[in-house]
Amino acid sequence: MVGDQLVPTSIIGTEYIAVHTLYGTGITNTVQKVFVLAVEDNTTIYVDGVAKVTLDRGEIHELNITNNAIYITSN
Repeated sequence: MVGDQLVPTSIIGTEYIAVHTLYGTGITNTVQKVFVLAVEDNTTIYVDGVAKVTLDRGEIHELNITNNAIYITSN
C-alpha cells in the first residue's frame, strides 16, 4: 500500500503526528515509514522531542514508525 500527501509550502506547519496503522493488531512484520522533505536549509527534524537530523532544502529523511505513533517537529 502506498500513500502520499501534497501540501503547498505556504500552509505547511512544523508539527506532525504519524500513526502506525497496524500497531496492536498482532501483525508484527510490517515497517511503516514517514519521509520528511526539507523546504529550507538547516531544518532540524525532531522525533518525540529528540533531534534526529538537520537537512538542507530538498533533502529527504526516512523515519520508521516504531510504536503507536511518532510526534515530528521541525524548526
